[in-house]
Amino acid sequence: GGNRSNLDYLLQNLVDPSSVVDKNYRMQIVLLEDGRTLNGLLLDQNNRTITLQTATEQMVLDRQLVVKIQQTNQSPMPEGILDTLTDTQISDLISYLRHPTQVALPRDSR
Repeated sequence: GGNRSNLDYLLQNLVDPSSVVDKNYRMQIVLLEDGRTLNGLLLDQNNRTITLQTATEQMVLDRQLVVKIQQTNQSPMPEGILDTLTDTQISDLISYLRHPTQVALPRDSR
């Protein structure tokens, strides 16, 4: 990710993730004809469909079923992410995020 080496940037985004959110990364609220409301990042849209990335899945929705799309000022990163972590876990997380390259995933030990 960008700006890994800037500790102030990382802390700002961890402590208050919605304080500065690029317009391409703002959450969208999508109201559907059947009354459902979805939240996520709008990845793509055309005359026929929209593609929404929710917290759990990527959805391609028929544009005719969409009543309204409203952009928010909220980040998809949840608020309070540090609240349940110990000081050591916070330190480990920041060290991980500041690493200059992608860290390899652990091997499956099964």
